Amino acid sequence: MLEKSRRRAEVLKALSGLGVAGSIEKRMDWLYLSILKQARVDSNADDLLIGVLSMIVVAYQPISINTISIFLPDNLQVDAFVQDLAGVLKDGNPDRPIKVLHPTFREFLLSDRERANGFLIDPSASCMTMATACISTLEQMLDYDIFNLNASKQLLAHNYDVPDIGQIILRRTTAAERYASAYWAHHVAESDISAELWTRVLIFLSQKLLNWVELMSWRGSIVSCIEGLSRLYRFAIVQRPAESGPGFLTFRDLVVIRHAYQFVVRHQEIIVDSALQTYSMALSFTPTQSSLFDSYRKRYRFLQPKIITSNIIRWDNSMTIGGHSDRIVEMVLSPDGTRLITVGMEGKLCLWSTKTGAMIGNPFKVTKLGRHSNPITMCTFSSDGQRFAFRVEGREIHVRDSKRGGPIHPPFTRDFIGYCRASFTSTLSSVVLAGHPIRHWDIERQQEVQTPVEPTFVADDVSISPDGQRVASVGHFSDNKKRHCVVLWGLTTSEYFRPYEPLDGHCLSAAPRNSFIAFSPDSTRLATWLENGTVQLRNGHTGEEIVRFGTEIRSTNDSTFVVFCPLCQYFAYNPTASEINIHEQGTGKKVSTLRGHESCPRWMSFSSDGQRLAVAAYKNEVHVWSVLTGEPLQSIFTGGNRYISRCSLSIDWGILVAITYDHQIHLYNLHDRNEFGEIEDAARERYTTDRIPIAGPRVGSLLIIPDGRCSLRLWNTTTADSHGQLEIDDPMGVVQVAFSLEGRMIAALSGRSWVYIWDSETLILLQKLRPLGGHSQGEGRLFFSADSSLIVACRGGVARIWDTQTMKPVFQCDNTKEGPGFMIQVYGLSCDNTRLAGVDGHQIHVWDTRSDWRRYHTPPILSPNSKHSLDYMGTSGALSPVDPSLLAVNRYPKEEPWTSVIELWRIGTDLQLTATIGMSDSVSSRLSFSSDGQYIACGPRCMYVNADPPYFYTGNHPPNSFRDMGFQNHSFLVYRDGWIHSGFPDRPLLPIPVELRSLELDRELFAYGECIVLISNTGEPILIDFSPLLVQARKSDSNI
Repeated sequence: MLEKSRRRAEVLKALSGLGVAGSIEKRMDWLYLSILKQARVDSNADDLLIGVLSMIVVAYQPISINTISIFLPDNLQVDAFVQDLAGVLKDGNPDRPIKVLHPTFREFLLSDRERANGFLIDPSASCMTMATACISTLEQMLDYDIFNLNASKQLLAHNYDVPDIGQIILRRTTAAERYASAYWAHHVAESDISAELWTRVLIFLSQKLLNWVELMSWRGSIVSCIEGLSRLYRFAIVQRPAESGPGFLTFRDLVVIRHAYQFVVRHQEIIVDSALQTYSMALSFTPTQSSLFDSYRKRYRFLQPKIITSNIIRWDNSMTIGGHSDRIVEMVLSPDGTRLITVGMEGKLCLWSTKTGAMIGNPFKVTKLGRHSNPITMCTFSSDGQRFAFRVEGREIHVRDSKRGGPIHPPFTRDFIGYCRASFTSTLSSVVLAGHPIRHWDIERQQEVQTPVEPTFVADDVSISPDGQRVASVGHFSDNKKRHCVVLWGLTTSEYFRPYEPLDGHCLSAAPRNSFIAFSPDSTRLATWLENGTVQLRNGHTGEEIVRFGTEIRSTNDSTFVVFCPLCQYFAYNPTASEINIHEQGTGKKVSTLRGHESCPRWMSFSSDGQRLAVAAYKNEVHVWSVLTGEPLQSIFTGGNRYISRCSLSIDWGILVAITYDHQIHLYNLHDRNEFGEIEDAARERYTTDRIPIAGPRVGSLLIIPDGRCSLRLWNTTTADSHGQLEIDDPMGVVQVAFSLEGRMIAALSGRSWVYIWDSETLILLQKLRPLGGHSQGEGRLFFSADSSLIVACRGGVARIWDTQTMKPVFQCDNTKEGPGFMIQVYGLSCDNTRLAGVDGHQIHVWDTRSDWRRYHTPPILSPNSKHSLDYMGTSGALSPVDPSLLAVNRYPKEEPWTSVIELWRIGTDLQLTATIGMSDSVSSRLSFSSDGQYIACGPRCMYVNADPPYFYTGNHPPNSFRDMGFQNHSFLVYRDGWIHSGFPDRPLLPIPVELRSLELDRELFAYGECIVLISNTGEPILIDFSPLLVQARKSDSNI
């Protein structure tokens, strides 16, 4: 310490003064005062010394001498001050962070005026100084493409495409710049109220927000970015006075701050993956009437696609986040409500902060997925919320830290396949899996523990008591499946209780949708129930039955479940879809019956005092009742028309989480409605199926899109304005739509298999063709022939063709007598309209369309030989527009479901397979020929077929023969993992905002040429023209 001090004599004198009388605190204060006084160079240096100390004390992490010098450019004595304070500060090296040797020194400087005796530091004023310094530093260094990684102005797809980005950041930024970017907003939120500072903040957000977000994305610190803006927004809400009162923050200023925060939260998935997409797709989908983003859109216009929509983009006052490219299948809220786990079908698990909406740590991803699988299951938090666990692919159990999302120890790897139910101890140290046999694993020791349960017992569900002492299982013995029992045994003592039979004759399902067993929070009661609504209340220590109720038989579509009150007073269960009963936990005595929800509850939650019950049903509302009286209370949430798929409520009823079908996560602070409010009702009801059919003509600029279930709307793709509306009288809605190629006629196939045909100019219904009949299964197929003389409809086991002039049928094929498994799938018509190709009975067939249509079932004229026994149901196909004998089929091999094969068939005297082309992936099943028949395209790939063997076409531009077919053009744009990818050139282009990702976007993206059409939350089309970006990409590739 003395070696680092320039004035050793003064320091030695101060140390010798420790012998003065008084408490330890007084003696330490005397020491600190002595060291501080000797650090004065002259009497005029007090303010300079206080300035240095202020920076050190209020910094969120240790900062260096160089950083302080940058933040305080007028203070030329920073190094001297730090050297003189070596008795309380560690490290005088200019590049190394300065550390306070003892926390009492910081406490002394922040104490009070009398104690600090001239060296008191005001934390609010110091934070204001620090905030001003940070903003000034960032204003000087921030710019677009700060590291010049995109000199060619070609968008980079992902941050990981840039090698050594960490080293680039360290070389091209200073420690002061890195600190300022991480903490400027935090310091503003801790500052004194200052109109000058807030003016600088608003200017910074309007000029440098996107540059700052880009930098934070490169640094991998978007979480810090969100946390800072969240604190800034909350501070602004508190500081803004009432509407009638004075103040320097206007409502418009508050909206600017909120929009900045929402911009990062809503688009964090895009920004985390790609820093430069901040200026492109993320910026493109910002509120169109926001003063914050208008200037940014003009400045970075060259980076954005052309977007045409009549829908004015607005952001409501809710926290909306999105991190999944597929359906969210699991959601778990931590006990304290501060963390949220979501799992998507794409094999990704995300951990979120419910306070800020930030994603915590990196998402956990399963790289190799089986088709239509859900590889991540059994998510749960520990009782204290500090850790969470989940199972991966039936082979691994992971335990992770809830604070940062990182692993606590290596994954516990065993073969858990076949075990669909599990229960963890409250500390996640052990897990018991239901199955045959029951298995108990010690996760920390990574070894199996023997159980006392008989080896013939097959467990359907299992639960560990909250105190960790007992395990209860519901299941049956393998020698008697009808003998369903409850088995109770000691987790640590291996004490075994005899099996209790719940009820004979009502079996549990083999793969139950819901749990069938639950302990009360105090472990004194155990509830078991069956799918028929029978509920038994048992002693949680012995398993003996106390009372049984709800023995009436009910539909298995209604899911029974039991929820206990946190204070162990009551429990609730639903005997029917329209009733919920409240019972006393101790005796099972009925207290009240709750009615008023219109459908079966999905979850129930008691308030922390046990006096209220919240219920979410299959409507977009959370109902609340009084537990004692059964009277309905005010609902705490109304979801509008967002089609809520899952809900959850924190124990204190402070945080509500709602998952919508468009993969969005909505967080609501129910304690402060001013912070995050309700979802606004959608302007109109969205189409209610997973897939929204869209069609357009070969010529013209009109699109036909379902508008609700029983109406269609025409949209002009030049202006995105509505051109008219069509109605159908089938309550089952629209299944398929079609345009004739020249655009003269519009057709729709309804849920009951009626075919409607309208004139596209007058919108007059020309004909309503009788139903196809059949099984009314699947999406079906509807299309016009190339010359518009015929219209083809297919659904279930029926295919039929009509003449569009006479509206009379000319061909039909009906397989309905063969049963629902025999479905017909149509590929298309030959160019001369004489042959129809498709799948019948899982095999490729070709029919002669000139055969007598009055025959009940027209047999195929051609089919593969018996040696070719592959299953072709679910494949796509196309016939050549110039060669009536050429058929192409896109098939997925069962042995490799994530690849595809293109087969070329020759139609002659028989049906022969002439070529097979392997594809490296199965991004899209769209298959089409070029207008000259020389090329065939499948998704982003293109092949020249007039060669033996056919070969893949390469280049920056697709063949010209794909460009003259209007909306019928094959598009080489495909959707994959949240991004739009291009085939020419082969690269990812832009990510799709989560609110525009439909459930079937990967399979049914409507794209033509270099444009795609997405559907907004209000059911309106959003047309995105990628041609400007593709021009840049092709120029960039040609210059390489």
